[in-house]
Amino acid sequence: MNPRTFRFPAATALLAFLAVAAFFLPRWTELLQYDRARIAAGEVWRLATCHATHWSGDNLFWDAATFILLGAITEVRWPRWFLGCLFLSGAAISAAIWLVQPEIRTYRGLSGIDSALFTLVLTGEIRHGILMGQRRRLLAAGFLAVAFTAKTTVEVVGGSTVFVDSAAAGFMPVPLAHAIGGLIGGAIGAIAGAPAARSAHLLADPLEQLLRPPDPVRLAELAPFVLDAHPASVAGVEDDLHHPPEVGVDLVPLRIEVV
Repeated sequence: MNPRTFRFPAATALLAFLAVAAFFLPRWTELLQYDRARIAAGEVWRLATCHATHWSGDNLFWDAATFILLGAITEVRWPRWFLGCLFLSGAAISAAIWLVQPEIRTYRGLSGIDSALFTLVLTGEIRHGILMGQRRRLLAAGFLAVAFTAKTTVEVVGGSTVFVDSAAAGFMPVPLAHAIGGLIGGAIGAIAGAPAARSAHLLADPLEQLLRPPDPVRLAELAPFVLDAHPASVAGVEDDLHHPPEVGVDLVPLRIEVV
């Protein structure tokens, strides 16, 4: 990466710092976590801040490490889509827990947003592999997509997390957050890639585009705008386009005299 164009992932660093600080300050955790009773009483900020709180050091490590990696990638490459994914996935996860799982009284964790960022990166890699014709990238992205789907399915069916021992940490996993996050990230990635897909023909074979001969009819249509000349000149251009002059080489005999 060109150091002149490097973009520091400030939002990623800020949220990761907030998550670490909240973990080591229990009073912050109590103030920021999802608490259904407190939210119903008017503390609606908890719907957004709950993602920065965690149950255990193991929970914080996996969530924060994954967030820093994926957040830095997406914020540097696609800053607008990163922010959109961050806010939309956070809001959708909290709303889903509130509406679909009212039995959950408290909720903490960045894992749902991590899932959203993962599928955003994954969708971008698949799109790039298709546009550039890179089969290895497509195979790797496809493998990761299958692995993520399998992981989420196991968590939803089994009711447990793959990387964190939820039983030892004393909390109930919420696989719904991972599924909602994955769907949001994938949807944003698909929307972000629509313009690139429409112009994919420009990237298919740039050399072929450059070497393609010009269309005489199209050039004749553009001649009045390019030349800004008298119609008679344009007619001359059209005649030259349809009847190009023959190119030849006249060979002149050489006479060499030896003195």
